[in-house]
Amino acid sequence: DFYLGLLHKFASVLDYDKVEETLKDGNFDEAFMLVHRMKGSSADLCLTPLSEVLLDLTDELRPKDHLPSKDMMELFKERATSFLNMVSDESGPI
Repeated sequence: DFYLGLLHKFASVLDYDKVEETLKDGNFDEAFMLVHRMKGSSADLCLTPLSEVLLDLTDELRPKDHLPSKDMMELFKERATSFLNMVSDESGPI
């Protein structure tokens, strides 16, 4: 129950749209911090497929002066959606 609670809490802050919006606004510092926090949380929860893409995305955003690759953002969206669907299916809507 504890772990499931942590998964749901993480799901509430896993926000692809917010990262994308922040990047479109040119706020690379905030986007980097959002992704960096999600990376750490996903690693702590052993969500390896999501953690791996967030690690790569963090590396792309580290210079804080350009957009990440479209492929990386698509992979992030795909894995985030997959995780959110899994959590939602496990115990009802988040």
